[in-house]
Amino acid sequence: PTAGAIIHLSYDQNLQILGSNRDWGTLNYFSHFYYPVNDYWIPSLRLASQLSTGDPSFYAFPYVELRGVPALRYQGRLTIVAETEQTIGFAKRWDAVAFTGIGAAFKSLENLKNDDLVWNVGVGARYLASESLGVKLGADIARGPEDYAFYISIGSAW
Repeated sequence: PTAGAIIHLSYDQNLQILGSNRDWGTLNYFSHFYYPVNDYWIPSLRLASQLSTGDPSFYAFPYVELRGVPALRYQGRLTIVAETEQTIGFAKRWDAVAFTGIGAAFKSLENLKNDDLVWNVGVGARYLASESLGVKLGADIARGPEDYAFYISIGSAW
């Protein structure tokens, strides 16, 4: 995407009466905003949050999802993430991408003490593989609080 917004809110429920081993659910929110400043620069913003209810299994707790941060490493009852991506077109079909973000995982809703605060920063490149469809292929190098990671993407990284 290069312009516009998407906003999503959903709730998923697992009930023992319907076959689940436990009663638990997740409230999911995310939004992506793309605002082209000119023909070459497209800043974008991603906001996301997840909240678990009931008694989820250890692997079903929400976790901080940022490039460069290991999946499932920073979990809690509530997670909040904000990430920005700046896309700069430097050739007819090529873009450079820079991104950074911050996320937090809260273990308890009663005491919203920030247990896990994590960040990411990275750069990448995108190639417009199909001009008629707007499909971009890309590669990113991201750094989180622990290590580096390499990503290959088709379409949007979000």
